[in-house]
Amino acid sequence: MDQIKIGKFIAEMRKEQNLTQIELAEQLGISNKTISKWECGNGMPDYAVMESLCNILKINVNELLSGERLPSQDYNKKAEENIMSLMQESSENYKREKKEMLLASLGIIALLFLVGFVMVMFGGAIAISYFIDVPTFTCTITIAILVVTVAGMLQDFGRAFRIAIKKDDLASKQQIHRSLLAIKTAIYGINIGGALSFTIGLVISLKEWSGIDNEPEALPIWIAVSFLGIVYGLVATLILIPVYMRLKAKLIED
Repeated sequence: MDQIKIGKFIAEMRKEQNLTQIELAEQLGISNKTISKWECGNGMPDYAVMESLCNILKINVNELLSGERLPSQDYNKKAEENIMSLMQESSENYKREKKEMLLASLGIIALLFLVGFVMVMFGGAIAISYFIDVPTFTCTITIAILVVTVAGMLQDFGRAFRIAIKKDDLASKQQIHRSLLAIKTAIYGINIGGALSFTIGLVISLKEWSGIDNEPEALPIWIAVSFLGIVYGLVATLILIPVYMRLKAKLIED
């Protein structure tokens, strides 16, 4: 599919309906940056929002995927070509994303083992107890919840788990798409929370270390403990990745 052509067509039809990118994004429940990305030819609308997009722009899906208005005599031929192309692209994108998520999961697991090894190496077996830090955990999770809430996706985030474990088989494609965005937002939020917790923890750790006669052997432990925010963020990401991939698979299945 010609993404440049489709992007220009979306922009043309949007202007024909006297809509700004922000107004179109609000009606679709997505960000205006996503609209801009489409119109620049750097991405394609997810098929979960295609129907709504076409209704707003007063075109049909076949015309959207063709990037032009279609005369009736060409409609059936183009429809068949577009369906085959869309199915192939969806399958390829899913396989690529699944591979990327698997590699990310393996990377996170390796990093967690590395952090655990460093903590045990410098602090002995008792250092395992340092992995449990309620204030850091609370700070990390609170920031993540705030990000999802401010984005207006808290309900969609909760529903994502119901869809993933097949407790919500009546969810529409649009709902699954919103839940996917909510999971993505949660992953960003929890890693932002982890980074902030790390920064705060590092400052506090250095302050505490400076107050115990600057013992050289204590510094690595304090620094390791400050990494807990990032560790919690990575663990949460590891939990959310299977949920994200299950939702993605459900979109393709449907």
